[in-house]
Amino acid sequence: MSGTTPKHEVKFDGVSQTPALLGTGAPRDTAFCYFPHYTPATGAVPSVWVRRGEWKLIRFFCDSPDQSDRFELYNLKDDIGETKNLAAGHPDKVKEYDALITWHLIDIKAVVPVKNPDYDPTAKVPEPGKNPTKKKTVTPNKKSDEMLAP
Repeated sequence: MSGTTPKHEVKFDGVSQTPALLGTGAPRDTAFCYFPHYTPATGAVPSVWVRRGEWKLIRFFCDSPDQSDRFELYNLKDDIGETKNLAAGHPDKVKEYDALITWHLIDIKAVVPVKNPDYDPTAKVPEPGKNPTKKKTVTPNKKSDEMLAP
């Protein structure tokens, strides 16, 4: 779009979005977004989504009580605001789109979140800024041999 040519050694992992910006169509029929991070400020959990046509499937990694992946499926033609999760009613569509996600993650060599064997769903959520596993360190008092906790 800018008319520049990238250097030979520069490798892009996407495609030009110029056709979409000019209103002449999308450059591909399937789009993926991979965000493997927790975002405490928004409550977001690690996830990946695929959109093809009017359908969008989101896989939330290890987000069920048993740490299995959780899915949400939306028909964006009828529900652009993603308010009606249709996953339970369309298991074949979930399976089809989840296979696309799996292929994509393999293709990009993604590091995928896995179950945490130490996860305790009954554990109390710590207060912000406090680390419940951090142990107090004990330092020797220079004036004596007695130990003092900071």
